[in-house]
Amino acid sequence: MPTNTINSPANKNLEPPDTAWCRKIRANRQRPDGKVGIVLDGPRGTGKSTVLQAIGVYWERRLRELYGPDENRHPVVALSVPPPVRGNVRNWAGTFAHYFGQDREGGDPTGSVIRTMRNARTLLVLVDNIDRLRTAAEAEQAFQYFETIEKDTGATFVYCGRGARGIVDPLTRDNDTPLEPDEDLWSDHPVLRTGRVGYSDEEMKKFARIVNLFDADLRLYRHERGDLRPLAPYLHKRSRGYMRALSQLICQAAQKAILTGQERITQELLDGLSLGRVEQL
Repeated sequence: MPTNTINSPANKNLEPPDTAWCRKIRANRQRPDGKVGIVLDGPRGTGKSTVLQAIGVYWERRLRELYGPDENRHPVVALSVPPPVRGNVRNWAGTFAHYFGQDREGGDPTGSVIRTMRNARTLLVLVDNIDRLRTAAEAEQAFQYFETIEKDTGATFVYCGRGARGIVDPLTRDNDTPLEPDEDLWSDHPVLRTGRVGYSDEEMKKFARIVNLFDADLRLYRHERGDLRPLAPYLHKRSRGYMRALSQLICQAAQKAILTGQERITQELLDGLSLGRVEQL
């Protein structure tokens, strides 16, 4: 199974069209069946959900550029694994229906959901927090439903979560054919893997580029473009290369800068944040 590593969750870094996930989605668009999904895996705090959102945003923009604005087109559906209900079963039909505003008291809304997705020309279904499927029975029930939606709508599924590969693989590969000697288990779903940005020279350069993307989005009154760049080594030390921690540091610092009237992020201001530190009460 091909595996790509993604260290930056920034939307702008996911736009090059010739990537594994772009090629897979383009190929699936032309296929009536035999579609292959995509797995987005990685440790906690490494930006998986942000990458997932960026994939959806990219394709929304891409199709708008190709076909123009169309209020009837809904190319991307974004869902999260629903909580279990009665009988410890997850109501996938109700989750899809709720997304499209088709809530109702009784009956199976799957047929209506499929018609809506066909009419909306849905291309992608993004399923976040797939790691919430704790048991094999839960996972099997979910993927049986996904298969129905995929076959009847032609949408490509992207599964995101910690340990997602270990959840998706057993339910999407051929488990019936005996393996040849020395043959490994195999699934054709490509895997995109996020990770923290490490300490090598190349990774530190990459981290600085990520900080630059945050810098470009800041709208503080006294902020000047490039203010965060000299703080990249400090921000890496504080966040240890984890995207969630980096995002929190910059967000909290920006809020503090506004509340104090400083209107600019400095190392002194960042030093006053408790993120990742122990404070004595």
